[in-house]
Amino acid sequence: MGTNSVIRIKILVMLLFLGTLFQCSKSADVATTITLAKNKVNEYLQLQKQIQHTPTSSSQQLQELNVKARSLINDAQIMLEQIDVVNLGFSEGIDVYLDVLEIQGNHDLVVNILEKHIRKDSENGDYWVRLGWNNMKKGKEWLQEAFRCFERAVKLKVSEKEKIRLWRSFGDIYWELRQIEPARESYNKALEIGNDTWSKVGLAGIDVVDGNMKEAEDRLVSIGKDLQEYDIPVRLRMREAVAIFEEHKKNIEEKAETMMAYSHILYRAGRIEDAIATASHALFMNNQNWEGWNFLGSIYLQLGYLKDAEKTFSESLKINSDQPNVKKIVEELSKAENANPRTDKNPQPLIFRKN
Repeated sequence: MGTNSVIRIKILVMLLFLGTLFQCSKSADVATTITLAKNKVNEYLQLQKQIQHTPTSSSQQLQELNVKARSLINDAQIMLEQIDVVNLGFSEGIDVYLDVLEIQGNHDLVVNILEKHIRKDSENGDYWVRLGWNNMKKGKEWLQEAFRCFERAVKLKVSEKEKIRLWRSFGDIYWELRQIEPARESYNKALEIGNDTWSKVGLAGIDVVDGNMKEAEDRLVSIGKDLQEYDIPVRLRMREAVAIFEEHKKNIEEKAETMMAYSHILYRAGRIEDAIATASHALFMNNQNWEGWNFLGSIYLQLGYLKDAEKTFSESLKINSDQPNVKKIVEELSKAENANPRTDKNPQPLIFRKN
């Protein structure tokens, strides 16, 4: 072998070696970028929990937290797009990018990406679930397509996280179609897999449809602070549930406890006047329910009916005097009335007043 041939071989070996080093370095950079983006998404989710538990009175703190959260998710998107994560073939990177887009509400782009990857990997159950869910988010006209995706996913291997989303989504579609029993079954299947807040809300809505107001309210109360994340969706679901209940003219157990629970559901649904009337009826049936008086007093206070609020909270204290916070409210209301007797709104309509 000539000297020139040996030199050429050495050069080729060197180039191959350098190319391998470059590829390894590039892969390491990509993996690092994906990890950093994933950390930003996780930090964003933690911030969302902090935001949920921050009092609305702390407006400046809430604004700062929201700005930081948006910055985190925007940074994650830029990082992933700079490495062209969609076309790299790193499944973890694609999953993080899809998380980012879903948080931003860019469901059209998520659908486009998933359809492209499903053509290459049609047996990926998680992708079918995500495709169905994002189709649902695009609007009611896409429900049939979403349902088709979920039916496909059921036949495939799906991660536990996406299984919850799968059955919860089935429940929402059946609810939308007013197929109550399949919806109940789907939400229960989601809860068999994990502790899913929205599935509990779905079952509470079905309890309302069935006239089981106490069960519905107990279920919502049991969720606790996690319910804050779904404030508006819960209001809409309860409003729908009450409307279906009234449409079918089902009966409610004529007990004070049940009627008070119904008033709570009406309040959650945003039907404030009906909540006042129902709570008043429940207290007429059992005027020893000091918590019921507090509930009614809180509504009056929110509406600006200060005199009615003071009287209602005072009724509560007659039954249970060991309520320092309620005592403080009554004292403050009394001071406000004495200082400026014209600050109160007119009393609530007579139809809601107890004779």
